[in-house]
Amino acid sequence: MAAHESLATRDEDDAVPAKARLVFAFTCALGAVLARLRRRAHGDVVRAILVQRRGRLGDVVVILPLLRALRAAYPGARIVLAVDSGSPARELLRGAKLVDEVRPLDDDALPASWRGRARALGALLAEGFDVLVSGERFSYLPFALYCGAPLRIGFDEGAPIQALCNVRVPLDPGRHAADNHLALAARLGARLPATDAAPSLDHVAPDPQRLPDALRDVPFAVLHAGAQKPSRRWPPERFAALAERVLASRPDWRVAVTGVPGEAALAESIRAALPEPLRARCLPLAGRTDLWGLVALLDAARVVVSNDTGVMHLARARGAPLVALLGPENDAYWGPHPGGPHPAIALRHVVPCAPCARWECAPHWCLRRLTVAEAFEAVTKLAEQGREGSYEIVRERHDWKDLAAAGADAPALEMADAMRLPERADGDARADADADDAAPRPGAFAELAELARDVFAHRELLAQITLRDVRIRYTQAVMGFGWAVLMPAMIVGAGLMIRWAMAHVSGERLDGSVAFGLALKALPWAFFVGAIGFAVNSLTGNFELVTKVAFPRIVLPIAAVLTQAIDTAVGGAALLVAGPLLGAGVGASWLWVPPLALLALALTSAAAIFLACANLFFRDVKYLVQIFLTFGIFFTPVFFEPAMLGATGAELLMLNPLSPILEGLRLAVAENHDLARSLVSADAQGRAVLAWSPWYLAYAGAVAALGLFASALVFRRLERLFAEHL
Repeated sequence: MAAHESLATRDEDDAVPAKARLVFAFTCALGAVLARLRRRAHGDVVRAILVQRRGRLGDVVVILPLLRALRAAYPGARIVLAVDSGSPARELLRGAKLVDEVRPLDDDALPASWRGRARALGALLAEGFDVLVSGERFSYLPFALYCGAPLRIGFDEGAPIQALCNVRVPLDPGRHAADNHLALAARLGARLPATDAAPSLDHVAPDPQRLPDALRDVPFAVLHAGAQKPSRRWPPERFAALAERVLASRPDWRVAVTGVPGEAALAESIRAALPEPLRARCLPLAGRTDLWGLVALLDAARVVVSNDTGVMHLARARGAPLVALLGPENDAYWGPHPGGPHPAIALRHVVPCAPCARWECAPHWCLRRLTVAEAFEAVTKLAEQGREGSYEIVRERHDWKDLAAAGADAPALEMADAMRLPERADGDARADADADDAAPRPGAFAELAELARDVFAHRELLAQITLRDVRIRYTQAVMGFGWAVLMPAMIVGAGLMIRWAMAHVSGERLDGSVAFGLALKALPWAFFVGAIGFAVNSLTGNFELVTKVAFPRIVLPIAAVLTQAIDTAVGGAALLVAGPLLGAGVGASWLWVPPLALLALALTSAAAIFLACANLFFRDVKYLVQIFLTFGIFFTPVFFEPAMLGATGAELLMLNPLSPILEGLRLAVAENHDLARSLVSADAQGRAVLAWSPWYLAYAGAVAALGLFASALVFRRLERLFAEHL
């Protein structure tokens, strides 16, 4: 599966359908009324908190500090944890006294009929939640949105659906997931001492009676060889080789291979790969233990070796000596928590395409570079050290040349920079950036040529993101593609009002050509405004793609421009139909339309690329853009012709590089003027004004070319810092 295939639909899932917005608005309004009534009756007291999180084993473990902080700050509040069906959260938290209820709140847990769902919605509203704390995007548990809580706290990754939280906390990929969740609790004044910030599951005492008979009173190691994502699995033959070395070096030890029922065959294959004399000391226990039987194994084990999965987090929370075999994910965010009094060693080989969130990966460079010798050395160290110690991570970095030298079928070496994704952990990204700055940098033209090759190589991704954005824009939209015509039509309507007022004062007469000229200029202006509006948030709004998937990020603002270009093409088709009705005649000058369209596309792309990059580093850029787009129409000849401003005014107006494009389009199509020739017209006082010169078009072309060159180069050179600043 390609990297982009695993995540390209994530933001489509995070779009907010119109029906959901209506239900959300209704429940929020009703919830606010109910909250006000409760405050009158009971005072300004937090009485009920709904915490929403996916309920897989690792997800539940990392929110333990969040739940502990909420319970400490609000001991009298009713805390409900909403998870997905099949979650082990209820069993894991039984007896912990951190929550009052664990409730499945996903689609499978709700009635199938709309009446049943309406009753469930009414019951949820009636519970009177004062606060909703969302540790996950609502696309996984959307029903939690309708609890009516007046205070909704969640992460801000730029996803549209996250805007439904009225308190948003930036998600920091350089901090552990548990620490990020604690930042949500801090917005409620719920904090923990730094010594208690690590996830710990200590409300249940170790129970040796749950151990299999063969593992009682003997030292043993636990190997957890499975993981939900195949991309996180160390090769099973290496687990077998590690088990062989552990058993051969420690004759009194046993090895237990754990996993879920679906991984029973995997556990059996590891045992079968051992030499015959060692097999009797290896127990394949996948699917043969319940949750607390697994906890008993982790409690008694001398060493636990685990892939990056929920069992890794559970072992860390129980204080087991842990060797974590980390793959493609960001270890700063999803690795073992660095806090706590117990030892852990994390092993990770950082390859140029990491971190990523691929479900599968055929080359599997990151985990295939992790050797049995490294894992055995870590096991030996922890076996001799015992349960006292601290967290240690061993990172080894590779570039494509290293992988190619080791015999890996790596991509072409010239693609290395395009696929390189920096991390934000312990200053690694900054160190990499400094190292890159110290290395000889290729020339600007070579960098841009490489960027062009990268974009061409990812053309399918560009098309997929563009089509995704089109679907998001028009899914469940009442007017459909009518929106492509509405904005230019509104601009034309406003322009006609202004021109009618001017004509009323001057005594001039308006005809159909004025309306057609306004429409010709309104269409590219609407394209520019729409494309910039979407492109400025294209990087910050695609958090997971930018931080976890290796691809040229310039694809995102380009896709925003192309999406708006599709809108404009629809509007252009409508204008083509309306043209003859307004008196337009086809002429040879219409051949100027394609060059002008390409010029508008290049100029818009240059601005979009630069502003998307700038907004990632300075988040107030999007507000400045909104101001300029709002008032920019008055500094662009959309509502009027430059000649109306006189000679000096016309020259100043043409300094705006969009002006020659808009005015050239009107002259070529509505006036049938050859843009290769100058045009002189008269102002209101009858004085001659240079209305058009071919040099205007040359100026706009030069600005577009230089702007595209400069913005692409700046984007390329700053791209390695994007994940660090998101």
